[in-house]
Amino acid sequence: MDTDHRIRISRQSEIVAKAYRTMYGAVCGYVARRIGPSADVEDIVQDTFECLLAPGRILSEQTISRYIYSVAHGLVVNWYRRHACSIRAREYFFAYSPVSAEDADVKVQVADVMRIEEQALQSAGDKGRMVYMMSVHQGESAKEIARRLDLSERTVENHLFRTRTKVRTALRKAL
Repeated sequence: MDTDHRIRISRQSEIVAKAYRTMYGAVCGYVARRIGPSADVEDIVQDTFECLLAPGRILSEQTISRYIYSVAHGLVVNWYRRHACSIRAREYFFAYSPVSAEDADVKVQVADVMRIEEQALQSAGDKGRMVYMMSVHQGESAKEIARRLDLSERTVENHLFRTRTKVRTALRKAL
């Protein structure tokens, strides 16, 4: 490796290190606002900064912050794609998996739990039921639900808390 190339790599690493020190918290906040509180936030932020260290990147102190947010946005979009795919895969495998005697028992138990959940949701009211279904069964965050239903995020969290409490209470009584 020639000396000029090593100097460029060293300079790039210094720029990324400085950006990491100064922007880590802000980028964590950016990602958390998009995916909600999750252990994945720090993973996405770490992947963002690792991407900046890839060879061939031309970074400057003037453009790095925009580039960081572009990379973080792309990683958030990828996270949502994986998250949506995993929900659909679970639903598919549950619905279409072959049934054995043991599986039949499990399916009956799951059906019982779903019936109890549905009964508990009947007493939750329309908004509570809708918020619960969007959160638990569709995997949406409180922020997404608030945006879709035109409610405040705090209202969504309150509906979710009350409805989950009703479902838990009904499950405890039944099981």
